Amino acid sequence: MADIPVMLLVKPTTEGENMIDLFSEQWMTALKNAWNSAPQVYEPLQKALFSSRVGYGFIGEPQPRGVLVIEDGMATSTLSGINSGEVDWDLRATEDNWKSWIENGFSLYNLGIAFATHQLQFQKGDYAQMLKNPLLSRPFVRHFELFENIQTYQTNSGLLYRLGLKKKKGVIESDNSGQRSGLDLLEAIQAHIKWKARFQNAITGESKEVFNPGDVYVDTACELGKWIHSPFSEIFHDQPHFENLKNTHAEFHKHAGDIVIKIQSGSRESLDQSIDEFNRISRSLIRDLHELAKFM
Repeated sequence: MADIPVMLLVKPTTEGENMIDLFSEQWMTALKNAWNSAPQVYEPLQKALFSSRVGYGFIGEPQPRGVLVIEDGMATSTLSGINSGEVDWDLRATEDNWKSWIENGFSLYNLGIAFATHQLQFQKGDYAQMLKNPLLSRPFVRHFELFENIQTYQTNSGLLYRLGLKKKKGVIESDNSGQRSGLDLLEAIQAHIKWKARFQNAITGESKEVFNPGDVYVDTACELGKWIHSPFSEIFHDQPHFENLKNTHAEFHKHAGDIVIKIQSGSRESLDQSIDEFNRISRSLIRDLHELAKFM
């Protein structure tokens, strides 16, 4: 079986570079300043009268490394050394994953994988509920872009390696239709990854879930298929990879349906070949999703 893809690890720090610690007081102050300079982040939160303490840190540690205090949409201060019980949101990932996302860009594709595979964990806060409120979900996705603009490396010669100079990925269109389409693509990517994991567990016997071949064959029965055939995907229709995605997704479900029928009928003769083909199509589908997400 093809494994669910994981994030690329950050490149090793080269000799002569001094790390500015992620979520340190200096880093969090830079995030606060970037937040208050980004109307695409704070304006929707002002409308929502959003006030909260948002913590950031590493998986396995007892408390967040840094906390950003938001009052009516604006970042007013930073905190450190407080317990998880004192924050409203607590976002955790491994240090390698945080650095990788900052270096390679918080694309919708990467965020979708991060949420679906729990590489990015909400130890406090209701992520699913937040996504249902556009006044919260849009700035939430956009605020990750701010991480890419924060000075993260400094050389001994004084030259700065600014991640913000990299080509931005994951940028959502400023109009409402673009924002909604982007968020739905993010949700669809997550749903696809979860569905594929469930399906693989079922056909390998790791779970007792039963898939109906009639449902599996229909590519509009899953969340990704619903998004592909919905009005929310229209802003992508002129992108060359959209038609590829549409066709590959339909083929993905056809092969999945063939596998279910062969397993349920006891026809093991060509099952391995069907599974190999399913894995091949699955890899193509992931590539198409990745390419499409670049246009956000």
